[in-house]
Amino acid sequence: MGTPRPSALWLPFAAELRQARTGAGFTVERLAAATGASPELLDDAERARRRLSRTLVTEIDAVLGTGRRLARAWAAALQSEAFPHTYTDLRALEVHASRIREWEVLTVPVYLRTPGYARAHRPPLSVGSDPDRIEGWIEEQRRAREALTGAGGPELHVIIDEPVLSLSVGGPGIHAAQLDTLGELMDSAAVDLCYVPMNTLNHPGLGGSFRIMDFADRPSLASVYSVAGIRLVAEEEDLRHFERLWERLGALSRPLTWERLDGFKRVPDHGT
Repeated sequence: MGTPRPSALWLPFAAELRQARTGAGFTVERLAAATGASPELLDDAERARRRLSRTLVTEIDAVLGTGRRLARAWAAALQSEAFPHTYTDLRALEVHASRIREWEVLTVPVYLRTPGYARAHRPPLSVGSDPDRIEGWIEEQRRAREALTGAGGPELHVIIDEPVLSLSVGGPGIHAAQLDTLGELMDSAAVDLCYVPMNTLNHPGLGGSFRIMDFADRPSLASVYSVAGIRLVAEEEDLRHFERLWERLGALSRPLTWERLDGFKRVPDHGT
C-alpha cells in the first residue's frame, strides 16, 4: 500500500508554498536545484500530496528569502493535523473544498452575505470595536463570497432554519437586499438553498450550526459552530454523525424559492 496523503489541513500550506515560489520567480526545477530536493517532491508538496521535512522547509525559506513564513505555515499545518480541534482559519481551508454542505441555525452563512447584512452583525470578540478591524472583517466576508460563489468555487449546498430568513437583521431594507441576493445566487446556480420550516419542532439541527467540507482526493472535515467558537472535526466517527444529521435535515427541508423569499420581507415603517 502507498503512503496515505496528508489531510486536507495541509492544503493551505501547499498553496502558501506555491505562492512563495512563484512570487520569488522560481520554477520548481530551479528551487529543486537550489535546495537539493527532487522536483517531484516539491511538486507533490505544492499539491499537498506529500509532507516536507522541517529542514527542507527552512532551506526553502532561506532560498526564497521568505524569512520564516513557510516554516511557520508548516508548523501550523503539522499541529492542526495532530490536533484538528485547534484549527480556526476556515477561510484558508474552505477555498480548497470541492463541495461544502452547511446547516445554519443562527444567521446567513458569511459567504452569502451582503455588505449591509454583514455590517449589521456584531463582530466577534477577536475583531473588537475598532472601526478599521470591523471593515477588515466585512471585507473578509466579501472575499469569501467572491471565492466560494464565483467561477471555480466549490459546490455549495446550504440548509437554513426558517427563523433566520424571517429575522429582519439591520432593518427592512438591509433584510430585503439580503433576501434578494440569496435569490440571485440561487438563479445563478452558485448555491443550492433549502430551508427547514418554522413549524418543524424538535428537529435534529437545533444543536447548532455545522459545515461539512468535502475534498477531491482526501477525507472530509467538518466545522462546528458555538458561542465558544469554531471546532474542526476530523475523526471518522464524528464525521459520520454530521453526515447523518445532514441527511435528516435534508429530508425535512424544502427548496427555497423567490416566492418564499418575498414572503419573508417586511414592509418598512415610514421614515425607514
